[in-house]
Amino acid sequence: MRQPAAPPHHYCDASGDRGRVNGNGEAARDAWVLRPRAGLARAAWLTFFALTTPLFAVLYWLLAPHNGWRVVFAAHVAVALVFAAFTAAVLHTRIRFDGSVITETGVFGGRRRVPVADVARVLILDVYQPGALDTHRQLFLIGRNDAVLLRLRGQLWQQSDIDALAAAVGAPMERETQPLARREVKRLHPGLLRWFER
Repeated sequence: MRQPAAPPHHYCDASGDRGRVNGNGEAARDAWVLRPRAGLARAAWLTFFALTTPLFAVLYWLLAPHNGWRVVFAAHVAVALVFAAFTAAVLHTRIRFDGSVITETGVFGGRRRVPVADVARVLILDVYQPGALDTHRQLFLIGRNDAVLLRLRGQLWQQSDIDALAAAVGAPMERETQPLARREVKRLHPGLLRWFER
């Protein structure tokens, strides 16, 4: 069985507890948990305000003379609450690795278990964001039938966490030396991207 690598140094949770403990109160060194990167919530809310403030400012300005501001205010609050709930759900995603199984807790609480033995190869790509020069690291764990078993996106996870998990899995690793646009990913690695990313 492949042995897990050492966990990343910043895998502790918000309480400061590192790793987990077993029933005897001893550290369980073979398991570690990855959490979304620090600053994600702040970046999400800055983007939210940047996108919604001009729109709602115009709506307030247009409808205030006709006493329509209450409707706009209600819509504004509703949009903010939906966004807050979604952001909280994203921040509660987890990747847990115990040396033999990777367990992903998704945005809506669903869990996916990927046995390490099912991973045939690991692929790491740096992918350009649409319309930008920024890149985000992408990790793909690929099975023997070339199906993507698990994918980690750099928008959500620390690059160091992605690299640590890739090394810990122990499967043959492939890495593109240059950043790729999505169309290049589609050409070089067909089947990796979802239909809306193509």
